[in-house]
Amino acid sequence: MTSLTLSTAPTIANAVDGKWVVREVAKRVEFVLNGKALGDLVAITEIGPLDYQVTPFEHLHVDGAAVLAGEASFDSDAQDPSRVPLLVCSCGDLMCGALTVRVSRDDHAVAWTDWAWEDQYRPPLMLDSLTSAVFDADDYDRVIQEAVTLAAANVEPDTVMRVRAPGPWWRNIRRVAQERTDEQAMLGWLMAQAVAPKIGEAHGSYHDFLVSLDAAQDLIAGAASSKRSRDDRHRRAALQALLVVEDSEHRNSLPPETLNAVRWYLERLQS
Repeated sequence: MTSLTLSTAPTIANAVDGKWVVREVAKRVEFVLNGKALGDLVAITEIGPLDYQVTPFEHLHVDGAAVLAGEASFDSDAQDPSRVPLLVCSCGDLMCGALTVRVSRDDHAVAWTDWAWEDQYRPPLMLDSLTSAVFDADDYDRVIQEAVTLAAANVEPDTVMRVRAPGPWWRNIRRVAQERTDEQAMLGWLMAQAVAPKIGEAHGSYHDFLVSLDAAQDLIAGAASSKRSRDDRHRRAALQALLVVEDSEHRNSLPPETLNAVRWYLERLQS
């Protein structure tokens, strides 16, 4: 029998809210098979890491326990209702791609077989490196009920950050704002704001991360507004703050445009 336990794993969601680019980092249910996290098992297959996917338990429009029990379909448009998505896009659309298995059951055991990556556009990509898993039926039922509770405890995101797309609007007529790489655009993308928790409400290493980001923003924006060349002391201070941001475990909480701007400035300050 395969042992099945639970943990949590980070999941990332990006959105555009008007002129704001928003990034949320939350926790999702993580299945652990024989002591190995599902995310780690999938990351070494041909599809690679699935940082933006969630389980059915994070989707409020479905009964996650019924889906994992094979008693309900995740999506009424699914081509094969006997296949269950273990990891699927946070938007809930199977066409974005999903890690699926076939769930079968008898009186004593539940089996996950025929692992695949599906997007409904192409034939399923079978993942032969992921072997069948067979669970004790009673243990399986208990774990999926625990997953319901775990998902409910992590509804709110851990972090929310946003950054305003740099303007003015006429600079973006011929291309989207993300395609601009001039210094004015990079400075705009650098100015991400912590929405939740705010810098004054954050704790521990995340607070230190936000403080370093804030310092880098002040130093670089100050130099830009004064139109003076950065002296060595200013350059070292800005470089050190950016290095802390780049090396932090929390860097993925930044909108991708902001992280790109951090690296853009690092390259220039280190040259």
